[in-house]
Amino acid sequence: MLSRLFVVFSCFFITAAYAESPPEFTGREHAEVMLLLSESDFDVRLAAKSIRRIGSNRQDILDMSAEVTWSACSGNRKMRPDTLSWLVKAIGYTKQTRYANLLDYCLSSTTDKNTIKHLNHARENLEGATTDSFEGGKINLGQVHARLTEKSSSTSHSQMAKQFGELQEGLSLDDVYSIFGIPNDVSGVNVPLGKAGYSYVKVLSSNDMIVLRYSGLGKIRFIYDEANVYWRLLDADSNKGPFWSKRDGRFLTTND
Repeated sequence: MLSRLFVVFSCFFITAAYAESPPEFTGREHAEVMLLLSESDFDVRLAAKSIRRIGSNRQDILDMSAEVTWSACSGNRKMRPDTLSWLVKAIGYTKQTRYANLLDYCLSSTTDKNTIKHLNHARENLEGATTDSFEGGKINLGQVHARLTEKSSSTSHSQMAKQFGELQEGLSLDDVYSIFGIPNDVSGVNVPLGKAGYSYVKVLSSNDMIVLRYSGLGKIRFIYDEANVYWRLLDADSNKGPFWSKRDGRFLTTND
């Protein structure tokens, strides 16, 4: 009886720890977590790509990534194989043996050949013994998402409208968060760029982007800058009129 109570209380405190306000997230970290906790496969995949490319030193974020991975491998959530593959790559990149048992579990329950290839490669990066193995099913992701959503921006629109109109291309996610606070919504979008290639061999190209929405102000889109390893502001849409000029990388006023 005592052992059963211990398990119950252990689960409670683990969930509560993630549901409480976490240590301050950077703008990028908050965007990654919101994408990671989305019901959209595309958003989750975008978060996994970002964590894999840029890396993370936040154990709580890595554990949430692992929990999303476990939810797919356990059958609690339907997930596209390419989304699971990106999550696995991000976990393997951490080189933390803490996640070795999780990858073994996924290997035992996955049938997609491409995902199995990424699982085996990631598992090779996690060789060694650990006394702190990750256990899936202990983090209430819905509760974490609800808590973070409650903290969306409540800034004065009259105060922020002018600053929104002064946005310029090249700002980072952290820059925008520091100016406007937590957005009302974070999502991903794929934007077609047309065809690229040589001669008769051309393929459709596109960019995955992170979109922040600030109620009453507009939307801001960020593209991943591979050369400088960060998400940079590409363009924005205002709810109140200014037109974004791609040539100038900023909003144009009536005088412009």
